[in-house]
Amino acid sequence: SPVIRQHAASVVGHGAKVAIFAQIAPVAAQQVARVLQKHGERHRRRRALNAEAKQVAMAVDSSIWALGMICEHQETNVGGDSSVAWKMWLSHMPPRCDREVGVKACSQLLGLMAKNHPVVTAAEQQPRVLAILTEAYKSRNSNTSLDKEIAASIARAGAASVKNLGTQLADRQQKKLEQILKDGEK
Repeated sequence: SPVIRQHAASVVGHGAKVAIFAQIAPVAAQQVARVLQKHGERHRRRRALNAEAKQVAMAVDSSIWALGMICEHQETNVGGDSSVAWKMWLSHMPPRCDREVGVKACSQLLGLMAKNHPVVTAAEQQPRVLAILTEAYKSRNSNTSLDKEIAASIARAGAASVKNLGTQLADRQQKKLEQILKDGEK
């Protein structure tokens, strides 16, 4: 059931912060990844129109956030190569339907950037991270404080380097990026 998946993913995400979670981190990551593999592509491409599709979308959003929490707090315990889990998380970001989860996941990404986490600051991931932040900025899955944090973070990176990375984004995202840079300079 999508409702159960949503709540289970939420519990997994919160549990990832606790040290004892390390015992089940590989299994939890595998199960969350399974949900994302099964429903993630459809979630990314289509808008949920009926009640069941909305429940599945909410479960996928919770799974995206949970995978991010597992990657951040249990990186060494994920099992295998953690970069695969990180790439899966970044490829499914940002959550689209659940506003609360979307804010938490984007705040987590900003926190990782502030800490200079090697996965999100790696040169090959920077265009994707920038795309995630531009997509989340002033969207329905954001709030004013998150928008201010996004604008400030992108402005701190420097307009020249951001515009250089922005050339890899779609036209719509490039226009939004220009607006973010203007807002970040205020």
